[in-house]
Amino acid sequence: MSEKKLTTEEFLENDDYAKALFNYAERQGKKFASREQALENFLGDYRGVQSNTGLAVMFANDVANIRDDKERLELGQLYKAVDEDLEDFAGQQSGLETVGEYAYKGILDPLNLLGFGAGTIVGRTVGKVALNKIISNAFKGNIAKEVSKGAFKKTAGLGAGIGGVEGVGQGLSLEDVKGKDKLGIQDEMNLGNVALMGGLGAVTGGAFGALGGVKAAKELTKAGKVIQKQVKAIESTAQGKIARSANIQNFVNKQKGAFDPLSVVGTYVRPTNKKQKLIDDPENYGEFGLIKGIVDGKAEVEFLPTTFGQTKNPKTGLFDERKTTLVEFNKIKGVSEANKRTYQKKFVDKYGLFFSKADIEKGKELLRADTSISIPDLDTIFEVGLKQEDFENISSLVFDVAQNFLENTKINPDIASRIKVIMDDPMKRISEKFGELIRLGNKDRNLLSDSIANNLVRYNLTQEQFSHALLADISISMTKGAEMSSIKKLVDTNTRIGNKLEQMRKNLTPSQAKVFEAVKKQREAEKAMANKFGIFVDIWRSFLVTQPATTFRNVFGSALRVPGETLDIALQSSKFFTQFESKALGMDIPEPNLKNEKLLLSKNLLNPLEQIELAKIVAKEFPEAQRKVFDVFDDYFAVTLGDDSKAGGFLKKLSFASKVANVANRAQDRAIKSAGLMTELDNQVKNAIRRGEITDPKVKGIIDLIEQNKLNLVNDEMLSKSLQFAYKLTYQSRNAGDEVIGVGGLINIIQNGLNRVALFKLGIPFPNFLVNGFVYTLNRAGGGLLKSAIRGAQTIGYDVFPQAAKKERERIDDLSGKINAAVKKGIKSQKQKNDVAAMRKEVAALEAKAGKRLQNVEQFRKGVVESAEGISLLLAGYGIRETMGGARYDEIKIGNTTIDVGPLFPLTPFLYLGELMRKKLNDEPIDGKLIGEGAQALTGLQADRAGPFAKFSSGVLRFLQDLNTDDPLAAKKTGELVGGMIGYIVKGFVTPLKAIDDVAKDIGPKSLRQTYEKGFQEFITEEGDTYDKEMARGVFNEFIRQMFRGTTFQGLVFGEESLQKPTQSVTGLQPKTRVLTSRKQLSGAAESVPREELGDELARVGIDDYTLAVRSEVPEYTFQYKKILGELAEENLKPLIQTDLYKSLPIEAQKDALLAEYKGVTGLGDEEKRAFRGLGFKFDNLKKVTSERIKTKMPFLHNLHNFRKTYTKDEIRKLYRDKKAAGDPIPQLKYVGEATTDRGKNYPAVTQNNKLEEYRALINKNRRSRSLLRGRYTIEGKPSGMREGGYVTQMSALGF
Repeated sequence: MSEKKLTTEEFLENDDYAKALFNYAERQGKKFASREQALENFLGDYRGVQSNTGLAVMFANDVANIRDDKERLELGQLYKAVDEDLEDFAGQQSGLETVGEYAYKGILDPLNLLGFGAGTIVGRTVGKVALNKIISNAFKGNIAKEVSKGAFKKTAGLGAGIGGVEGVGQGLSLEDVKGKDKLGIQDEMNLGNVALMGGLGAVTGGAFGALGGVKAAKELTKAGKVIQKQVKAIESTAQGKIARSANIQNFVNKQKGAFDPLSVVGTYVRPTNKKQKLIDDPENYGEFGLIKGIVDGKAEVEFLPTTFGQTKNPKTGLFDERKTTLVEFNKIKGVSEANKRTYQKKFVDKYGLFFSKADIEKGKELLRADTSISIPDLDTIFEVGLKQEDFENISSLVFDVAQNFLENTKINPDIASRIKVIMDDPMKRISEKFGELIRLGNKDRNLLSDSIANNLVRYNLTQEQFSHALLADISISMTKGAEMSSIKKLVDTNTRIGNKLEQMRKNLTPSQAKVFEAVKKQREAEKAMANKFGIFVDIWRSFLVTQPATTFRNVFGSALRVPGETLDIALQSSKFFTQFESKALGMDIPEPNLKNEKLLLSKNLLNPLEQIELAKIVAKEFPEAQRKVFDVFDDYFAVTLGDDSKAGGFLKKLSFASKVANVANRAQDRAIKSAGLMTELDNQVKNAIRRGEITDPKVKGIIDLIEQNKLNLVNDEMLSKSLQFAYKLTYQSRNAGDEVIGVGGLINIIQNGLNRVALFKLGIPFPNFLVNGFVYTLNRAGGGLLKSAIRGAQTIGYDVFPQAAKKERERIDDLSGKINAAVKKGIKSQKQKNDVAAMRKEVAALEAKAGKRLQNVEQFRKGVVESAEGISLLLAGYGIRETMGGARYDEIKIGNTTIDVGPLFPLTPFLYLGELMRKKLNDEPIDGKLIGEGAQALTGLQADRAGPFAKFSSGVLRFLQDLNTDDPLAAKKTGELVGGMIGYIVKGFVTPLKAIDDVAKDIGPKSLRQTYEKGFQEFITEEGDTYDKEMARGVFNEFIRQMFRGTTFQGLVFGEESLQKPTQSVTGLQPKTRVLTSRKQLSGAAESVPREELGDELARVGIDDYTLAVRSEVPEYTFQYKKILGELAEENLKPLIQTDLYKSLPIEAQKDALLAEYKGVTGLGDEEKRAFRGLGFKFDNLKKVTSERIKTKMPFLHNLHNFRKTYTKDEIRKLYRDKKAAGDPIPQLKYVGEATTDRGKNYPAVTQNNKLEEYRALINKNRRSRSLLRGRYTIEGKPSGMREGGYVTQMSALGF
């Protein structure tokens, strides 16, 4: 029968347990008045350890930090008593509350994210199969059932597997902490407990995996329903309607009245009986045929060659041509619109877009015959024209121009059907299609010109890019057996296209011309960056963001923008601002007013999978959305490097590795941008409805446009603003200055400059984030208030004097009506052309004025929102600093743990402002140190963002100075500068391993988490015998140090001896280690290196502890100095700061008191000094005591340090040169120990110490030889005499 367990009351009667409870709380920085409170504190931690992997690891590592064995064993007995002897559900909580505490701490286990995430991924994979069926119009059943089919078992099973491994890990950690070297309460592991934890983990993990799968299925189901409606709308096209019939004959029979043959021309078809062959060797031709015409009551169906369309058929020695056959209507069936589009895309991707190098060279040869084209122009044409992304955009542009042309109700039906067939022909090159479109559409040139211009803007292309691509395509299309007669056709076609583009250019509106100029500049910048070095830098930068910590920080930064953006969305549709917008545009206030969905952004962000699928639909219609949301991520990093890039094989492999490593960061980037895009598109659609720009009564938002296949109602401005919103949400806007009034232009110039030069990005890797962050802070720290004041005054003017805007709107409506009437009637004479051009120009100018007024209203609204955000963030920053602030402005205290929240932008600048506010309200001084930190906090220009460039550039001069010296130490220091630079760059590529390294530190021994003195970490310890060898050693050692210092491999790389020199603190004993290194990977905020109580106090009063140490050229001296000073501080100053007298002093006096103890009281007179000595004090500060101890106990170390400290580097360099010239070179001066060792006399140390006196004499003699005066002065400061010899002696001999 088991022994009866102790009740809570009985347990607390034990004085040993009570003492251990209070000691445990004191180590956490907590104080409790009663035993019950102290027990409740420990039980809370105990339950966390039992149910949460992260808390278990933290507890184990905290135990490892206990220096006193007695204290550690005391904690072990307490833990064992609670674990084995205390009754279940002990403490002040009820049983239900205790169970709830276990549950919520278990749910918050960070490793549950793995199970949930894995479940989400599997659920998405399963659901995507169903979505693809819907998109291809091959699914008619229950979407929710199809999306989630089989997902539950898979996601739960995967989650259980992950959770089981996690549970075993937690069990092993708990058993390890009970071992001899930690709590000391058991000799061997209890594997039963480990198995139990594994089982519980599997259950929890399975639940979280299933939850992730269910969430994914729910989101994809919602997206699937929208897509299904869109597919239904898409199938309402002529192709889709024909596909609903069993065969073409059946469709013809259903037609009422006379059959129009043109209604089936241009239809893609397949055999009614799939086993039937319409042509010979169909395996070498396209899957579907195209009806080109009607001949003798039969369909003329054309099939395109595939296998031998681009390569010669070995049987004939020729390229296969198209095959045409006549087929009865009842033997062919139309394919769905979705299948038609898929077929065309696959065909073009495989057979039409990618040109062989041989084809390109043939195309160049053909163009060389045109003497008007220079060789450099030739290269530009093919470089631009064959870029896959641009070519795809140009193909889409031509199709859209044709579609716009076909929408003209007055177009000839025969011409319309011919254009339709040409556009649907995948074998016709895009240049042929465009050429034919120009020829067939020649009767209405202005309509065609307008359509070209509008679509160039839409697809972000310049006129030059368009013409270059078409010219490259034309030349390649004529290379197959081309004769010289082809050149005339080439030149004629190019001339015709060129004339049309020139006509279009002349008719551009001012706004279109502005867009073209902006696009041109953007393309020039992209071209400048498209060299190998620029690609290398971008790949390197992409590796820097591969840590989970970066992902969490990005999510945090975007999440903090949500409240402000939500307020802005609400204000957009408020009556207050809609009336201002209406009056600015000269319109009537809309009635009824369609309200924005206020919480849409939050909802979209919480449903990322749904938003990604919806954004993909938008991206299919708008290539710019595809490029900016899906083809690049974060700071414009390409997802893949295509064949059209200038990257070699090595760079492409690096790029692929980055893509794999960035899977989490790419996912969050795509999710946030998709949510932002869809949110702002919905707002833009509602704005357009309120302004009367969209009048379709069935449309209320972006989802309606998708479901009804009406995305053509989204214009370029709406898309552009939505993409800007998405990029602003992720701090990636390329023109962040647009958000600032006054200095916005300057900010854009700086940002564009940083983006254009790859070298700058080595020093400031993420200029867009940096500038966007600065703009965000600026606008919320007063800029928004200024913006709202200036723009608000202008906006009120529109309300007071609305007549001018109203007259301009009436004029716009009048001119627009006249232009439309002229276009419908047909523009024939030159006078009509000139009149229409003049009216368009006037409309554009009036629209620009209205747009400026609207922009002012928008900036007024945004200024109001930014001001509200700024006040909220400032109050939040003040509240955090007042209630849980750490010693520094960017630290918070949670119990006894200090968290560095500096990387959590945009919280950091407002913590800084909150600290200024707190100090002001508490009458605390604001010193220069805090003011200096403001530049870093408010601009984001943190010291480490500049990398090693500042240090490296400052070392260039040192390198030049050291060229003529033989000082090995100087050589080594110079080499370290170069090695540090190389290491900084190379280290970036191993960033993905940092998360793994952090986890290894947490679950490994304390030595892995410990930091060590840098001066003792050298891979090559053997000194070089020449200057060059020492420099090379410095390069290599610093490179290795950059790569491995602070990692789990540092002991293995630098040797066991380096592990004997842990980092020393001047504020106490050897610092403790972090208890959870991987915290930053799980939250984005890192745990600061633990400081002693005195260290926290120094930071609080504004004293940097590094200023208290001595930075010696001799690393052993620095180590011993910090160690001894820390011990003295622990013994003397730690008790001091706990006294009531010290606590009663104002903060300035506390700072002075601590500085006095460390550095001494300045300005003591003789009487005060005698008084000090009379009281038995030989030294007035701890630093002097430290120096004296080293001098007394380690005189050789003291002498070497003093030698390096007393003489300048130039003097020591000269000593090396002189001794080498005299044939007596000096070996490197380094610490080799004291006079004796355990084995006896240390002859090398004695010899070096004796030599130091010789070297001192030589340098002192050299000093005296350079002085004209004797170096001796009277009390008044006058020289006591001139030295004899040289010039002075000669002058004396001559009687002067």
